[in-house]
Amino acid sequence: MVEVCSTVYGIVLAVTYGIVIYLNVRIWRRMRDSFAIACSTGAPSTRTHVMQRQFNIVLMLQALVPFITEVVPGTALAYTYAAGISMRYASYAIPISYMWMPVLNPLMVMSLLKPYRTAPSYEE
Repeated sequence: MVEVCSTVYGIVLAVTYGIVIYLNVRIWRRMRDSFAIACSTGAPSTRTHVMQRQFNIVLMLQALVPFITEVVPGTALAYTYAAGISMRYASYAIPISYMWMPVLNPLMVMSLLKPYRTAPSYEE
């Protein structure tokens, strides 16, 4: 039963991230082509293009955060349990990695998007 569940889980994971990667590549190509067209017409919007590129990078990294913080540790824990390997202390530490996803997503946005980094601070 564990083998069937892990196989289905792997297939769903591969299809999901395959779709994310495929669409991300299409977005990058569309952005590259639209910027080339804008440059050829004499009205480049470099600032918008840079912002869209930063935004796309953040979205791609936000898609990877759940994979790194939940899928990899959870899969490792499930496989070691199924194999009968004792992971006494790791089984306590691995669920802690699940709590990092809500922390990492906003930190990435605030650190990678320039408007958030350069926003004026309103101190009293």
